[in-house]
Amino acid sequence: MNQSLENTEMTAETESLNETTVNKELKTTDKPNKFVSWIKEFFRKFMVGLKRRPQNIAMVIYVVALLVYTLNLTAVSDSTAYINKSNMGLCQFVAVLFSILGFVCMINVYPRRAKTNYIMLAIFFVMMIIVIVCDIIYRGQLMEGIYVTHSADLVKADWLTKYSYLFTVKSMLVAHVILIGVAFLAFALAPLIGKLLSKVNTSVDIEYTDNMGAIEREDD
Repeated sequence: MNQSLENTEMTAETESLNETTVNKELKTTDKPNKFVSWIKEFFRKFMVGLKRRPQNIAMVIYVVALLVYTLNLTAVSDSTAYINKSNMGLCQFVAVLFSILGFVCMINVYPRRAKTNYIMLAIFFVMMIIVIVCDIIYRGQLMEGIYVTHSADLVKADWLTKYSYLFTVKSMLVAHVILIGVAFLAFALAPLIGKLLSKVNTSVDIEYTDNMGAIEREDD
């Protein structure tokens, strides 16, 4: 009798241990699946958002361009004050002003549940062309100031160290023009990009199970 009870207890302990190991295995396998599912759902929602508002791609690029310029604004101001060529201050002012106003225009070009505001779109394009022209003029004046007016100072190591921000601004303006140009094209082609994104399948597959069938019959 005692031996049978001991065997029963041992069997119960073995089963409980097996259940514990199985549960641990299920938990460890569930974690990666949940994480992968979360990643997939995140990107699915992200793509759905881009389908609805493809102009957001251009807006993100434009914000990056705006940050590139504004974060180097102190260096630009110092370059303007040091080189002091004609129209450098005006080009800097216009580039900053129209960059900020351009973002305001972008927000109002494609309003929600309304037609495209073509007047704002035209104003945005004109302002971006002016910003690019101002950057090109400013960079030309900057390079003339460095390599013509201060050509004798280029051989001085201390001058290059002290006025290194001049070369930072020279490179920054190239990056700014490229980013503005890419944002310009992406914003102009937003409807076409939206049509291309609409071909991406972002639907959720829902599996039909017996439990769902039972729920449907209860609702009936």
